[in-house]
Amino acid sequence: MVYFIKGELTGLVKIGKAQNILNRLRTLQAASPDNLTILAVLPNEDSDRVYHQQFDASWVHAEWFNPTPKLLAFIKSIPESEYKGLCIKIGNSSIAPTHPQSPSTLKYVPPNMGRAWKVWAR
Repeated sequence: MVYFIKGELTGLVKIGKAQNILNRLRTLQAASPDNLTILAVLPNEDSDRVYHQQFDASWVHAEWFNPTPKLLAFIKSIPESEYKGLCIKIGNSSIAPTHPQSPSTLKYVPPNMGRAWKVWAR
């Protein structure tokens, strides 16, 4: 599947591919000082290359792109999925979660990793 993930602080959008989007989000978040949130997922797509080419003018670094109006409009046009709005809060992190709701309104997705990871759905 192809995913679009946005960094809270930088505003940059990562266009990538993964077999397991939750594991990919966990891996990305563990290596990022920015709080990451899934914007959209294309579950039946196997290659992100076409999207890298389509948004080449927005390219910043590796698979990260500026959130241009063209890119954001495309992301908004993608049908919503169960992954939209998921973010990770690391138990001992100083990065606050990006969800606007109180924890009681959030859906907890159990991790399959040994650390104190919490995946929240908006």
